[in-house]
Amino acid sequence: AERAQKAIIDSLMRKSGLSEAEARKLQDSIIRVSNLYAEIEKRNKAEQKANEERIKAEQERRKAQTATNQFRFAVLIAVLVLAISLAGVFFYFSQRRKKIIDALQQTRNQLANKVDEVNQKNDLLEKSSKELEDKNREIEDKNERLEFQTGELEEQNRKITDSIRYAMTIQLAMLPTDKILRSTFDDYFIMYNPKDIVSGDFYWLSRQEGKMFVAVVDCTGHGVPGAFMSAIGTDLLNEIVNEKRVFSPGRILELLHLGIYERLRQGDSNNRDGMDVCFCTISPANNGQFLVTFAGAKRPIYYTQD
Repeated sequence: AERAQKAIIDSLMRKSGLSEAEARKLQDSIIRVSNLYAEIEKRNKAEQKANEERIKAEQERRKAQTATNQFRFAVLIAVLVLAISLAGVFFYFSQRRKKIIDALQQTRNQLANKVDEVNQKNDLLEKSSKELEDKNREIEDKNERLEFQTGELEEQNRKITDSIRYAMTIQLAMLPTDKILRSTFDDYFIMYNPKDIVSGDFYWLSRQEGKMFVAVVDCTGHGVPGAFMSAIGTDLLNEIVNEKRVFSPGRILELLHLGIYERLRQGDSNNRDGMDVCFCTISPANNGQFLVTFAGAKRPIYYTQD
């Protein structure tokens, strides 16, 4: 190193013509300048490195700040989205709650209307029930009266029935008995089945002067009216044949018709009651035979012949 410094001084002395002392000073100055330059260079490098580190740190800080800002922005966006979602949910449930409240209110109103209707129907039912109770009482009263009247009617009906039954015995007494019929005919049959207790039909028999007079009569009406007509018819036949001694069947029917006309006063009223009659006169003939003379009023005669 000393040799190198000495060589540098000698070179300065030769080139610049300086003395050794001046050359040494110049050399020292150059060394100091060189050192200063090296120091400055070192400092510059250190500062440059420091600046680079600061720049890098600043970049890192900015990156971190950017990341932080991005995170904060993302968080803010998320918060906004969440807030909007919550607001939407709140709005939805608010609207739904409003609809539910409206529906409940409508249901409440409908129930109130139904309650009013039910109350009105209950009032009507109570009124109807009261009316029914009144009607039931009226019906019970009417039933009691009807039962009383029914009892009276049953009693009257029993009395009437008893009277009619007694009239039946009288009517049967007016008919020819089996004894009379057996003594008159060797063979005969009778079909007599009244519709009611007493009958409007009757049969009649009489024997006069060796002749037999037989009548089968169907009077107008049934029951009691018919029985009255049969009594009139029996009485008229007894009068015509037994008392007036009329034996012609045709003439007997004529007188029977006139008798009914007079008895019922049909000339002075609208009464048109009458009788359908089969009338036969049976008289002995030669050789044990009999002559039958027939007259009919709306009734034919049926006979068989051997």
